[in-house]
Amino acid sequence: MQRLLLDRGLISSTNIPQSLNDKQKQARLNFCEEYSKKPDSFWQKALFSDESDIFPQKCGKARLRRHVGEEVDVDFGPMDKWDPRTNKAFGIISYNGVGPLVRYDGTIGSKTYTDLLQNNLLPNYNGLRGTRSRDSQRVYFHDQARAHTAKATQDWFKNSQVHGVFLPPRSPDINIIENCWSLLKDELFKKNKELKTKEDVWLAAQNIWYNKVDKLVPKLYGTIPMRLDKITESDGNRIKTSHS
Repeated sequence: MQRLLLDRGLISSTNIPQSLNDKQKQARLNFCEEYSKKPDSFWQKALFSDESDIFPQKCGKARLRRHVGEEVDVDFGPMDKWDPRTNKAFGIISYNGVGPLVRYDGTIGSKTYTDLLQNNLLPNYNGLRGTRSRDSQRVYFHDQARAHTAKATQDWFKNSQVHGVFLPPRSPDINIIENCWSLLKDELFKKNKELKTKEDVWLAAQNIWYNKVDKLVPKLYGTIPMRLDKITESDGNRIKTSHS
């Protein structure tokens, strides 16, 4: 098939170009320069969080066909049709494993986000850090979604004495929790036929999160230095990551 396409002046590729402009690439390079110098002990105190729609989905690559020599700069965005079994979930991970997986309703705004942090991050703070006391500050990485950057959210971090750090824009390859979502959805997809309702999906998701995903997390933390080095080597471009 590849040969046939090439004979017709087409290239078939699963590597869809990502729309990163120079400013975004530079922000990624700046982040990598600062945090690649951090010792392992720093990452052992780092938390990552994210929100995701979870439902039985096979996480894979879309295929793009283009003419030889054709410059393509596209970002397809979400390509999945809405599934009535979808649950909106917020998750936290630490070097020690997964933190809470929490379901929420509606669109997430600053109030919903800070409530999730207040009710799920702070009560589990010491456990996520792997210590009994809060004698050193925990670094909390999250992306630059509007609910995260809102002034009310930043005020919450300041008042709660949690050091929040924004990941560079368009950088799921740095936020290792993205690989957790990928594994979770792949495992749900394997059970697709038996998951009839939204509640079925949620119960299965919790079981996968606290067992299979939990075992994956320490391995993902071990990949962080490599990710930062590869992004630097690629001049800030996206890199491939996998949960396998």
